[in-house]
Amino acid sequence: MLSCREISRLVSEQIDRKLPLRRRIEMRLHFMMCRACSLYARQIRQLDRLLKQRLAGWRPVEDDPWDCPPDAKERITRGLENRQ
Repeated sequence: MLSCREISRLVSEQIDRKLPLRRRIEMRLHFMMCRACSLYARQIRQLDRLLKQRLAGWRPVEDDPWDCPPDAKERITRGLENRQ
């Protein structure tokens, strides 16, 4: 049976490419016995989905690296000045 370390490596690999059937079966068997690895795999898949969604809407900011409303900039500036 695969170790937890091997499973974590395979979970990461699975994001980039489809694993052979044998490896997928081994992973599924391991998940049935190891709750920690099952949760880890679920978290990694969720992170991957969120990152893909976030990057899909990403656009470069050309003029202002702090692309936020002017009132937010003022509040941030005042907050930083008050801390000093």
